[in-house]
Amino acid sequence: SYPHNMKNEFGGNATADRSLTADYKALRRALDITNIENDWELWASLQSLRLTKVTDENYISLAEDVIDAARKLSVHPGPLGEALEHISTILQISIDTLDNYNEEKRKNALIDFSDMVHIANTIMNEDAYLTEMAGTYDCLVIDEFQDTNPIQFALLWKFREAGLPTLIVGDLKQSIMGFQGADPSLFASLIDSEKGTISELEYNWRSTPALMEFINAMGKGLYGDRYTNLTPKSKYPSSLTPLHIIQFNQDNWSANGSRNGSKKSFVRDQYHITSQHIQTLINSKSTIWDRYAKKERPIEPSDIAILAPSHTMLGRAASSLRKHGLEAQIKQDGWFESRIVQIAFQALSYLANPLDKHAALYMLVTELGDLPLQEALTAYLADKGFTHPLIDIIDLVRQETYTLTLSGQLIYLVESLDLWSYVMKHENSSQERANLLKLIDLCSEFESLQYESLNALGIYGRNMNSFLAWLSLNEDDAQPAPKSINNEAVQLLTWHASKGLEWPVVIVMGLDNDKGPSLPDIAIGYTDESREDPLSNAYVKFFPEFQDDLTNEKFLKTLKDSAHSTLTNLLYVAMTRAREQLILPWPSFKEEKVGEFTFMHKLLHQCHFTIENNAV
Repeated sequence: SYPHNMKNEFGGNATADRSLTADYKALRRALDITNIENDWELWASLQSLRLTKVTDENYISLAEDVIDAARKLSVHPGPLGEALEHISTILQISIDTLDNYNEEKRKNALIDFSDMVHIANTIMNEDAYLTEMAGTYDCLVIDEFQDTNPIQFALLWKFREAGLPTLIVGDLKQSIMGFQGADPSLFASLIDSEKGTISELEYNWRSTPALMEFINAMGKGLYGDRYTNLTPKSKYPSSLTPLHIIQFNQDNWSANGSRNGSKKSFVRDQYHITSQHIQTLINSKSTIWDRYAKKERPIEPSDIAILAPSHTMLGRAASSLRKHGLEAQIKQDGWFESRIVQIAFQALSYLANPLDKHAALYMLVTELGDLPLQEALTAYLADKGFTHPLIDIIDLVRQETYTLTLSGQLIYLVESLDLWSYVMKHENSSQERANLLKLIDLCSEFESLQYESLNALGIYGRNMNSFLAWLSLNEDDAQPAPKSINNEAVQLLTWHASKGLEWPVVIVMGLDNDKGPSLPDIAIGYTDESREDPLSNAYVKFFPEFQDDLTNEKFLKTLKDSAHSTLTNLLYVAMTRAREQLILPWPSFKEEKVGEFTFMHKLLHQCHFTIENNAV
């Protein structure tokens, strides 16, 4: 038994201590619940019941017993059993789904990208084909080998065993594609085995000698003896300072700013400061080396790239650039929901079905119809239909284009509604024009698809309605770049997407981020460390998320090395994209707080490179 008025025992003022009130509620829930056997969230919450400010001996005794039981959650067989059952169910569902998917592909004579590698690996189990390969080709060259997955590695191993000379090119420091199934340990095992001749790259033709001084120092700090200093071979001049630090110091900055306004918010205002710096750099008419024209010229916005670890940061940076009068070229989602695509989609919907009143109403209340919603509805009820010049245009298009192809109908509709002029009046006209062009391209792509491919998606026939259905299922929601390279726009990419690219000036943002491992997670393990036959000895490693923090900490500790290795490689990739100048927005205010001294800061300080005091 326990006192139901226990709330009054919390030092006489339970409402003043909300944490104790929460403890009381959790304890009440534990005692009142009829089935506590598998409520692991409740068990976890009861581990941290507080006993301070409590005077009731019955409560203290009861709470201590509850806490002692709850803290045994990490060894309780229940959570593990549920996790195993959950994983087993997911695996079985996955197997069944893949079996059905493969059967549908077989029926429709279709293969996907994964099939290409899998089928090739299966074919090469026959010695005759391997012998033919070895006798036909002088050498096999494989690039970006650090991004190899187990099935690709197995295929390569077959070629090697057949005696086909193979040249492998890769860089373990640029292994960042683990989320796609790449496993750098396969390449590492090949290097460690010393089976073949290994030649390390010793030169760099991208960055200036002054910038390479920092890159080599950084490489040594990140990788120690595993890093080989690269000798700069670039001969072009540069007027830019190789390393520029925008330092956000403790005197003026904090993560979220101060209430009295004495300190600004780094999270919010770093983009404004960075945009200002870019604007100053462009207005200064500083020169960079044009590698195509082989001469110096004034810097252009497209010579500058902002690299960040997330699309969210890039979106904020792009918004800030535009507020400062600068264009931003950024790959972003939202194509289908963009204004011009939605207008065209609704116009096509009404074109395909004149009974689609929603589509007609949508068109009338846009800028094209320019009718208030209430007025459009009133007119519809009065006339028992929509009477408007815009509707008349689409009705006429339907009559004149029913014999045309789908793309022909779409282009005729676009021109009849004068959508090209409409997009040119849009605030983001170049992007909207690119979005409309993508819609036309997708229409042509739809017309070229085999009926079997459409049937596999549950789409039958090839008409305007089926095209609209297919469009709704299209997973490519990326907005296309207005131009392949917009000279008037600063380039914005994620650290991942920057791989293999380069710019005269690179700004690396996100140095305050410390993205570590997270749960749940999935990875590949091997029973044989040699990796010679990865498909035969591979297994799947699951890292579920439990309610018990102690259990989660053990999993996270196991994943920590892999996560930090990926973060180290991402940082290296981003920091080596610059040819002439590297700009680092540096949150030095975090260095004063031990708890906020991130893994990223530790990496950079290991470089033993002096950060110049260029305070903002």
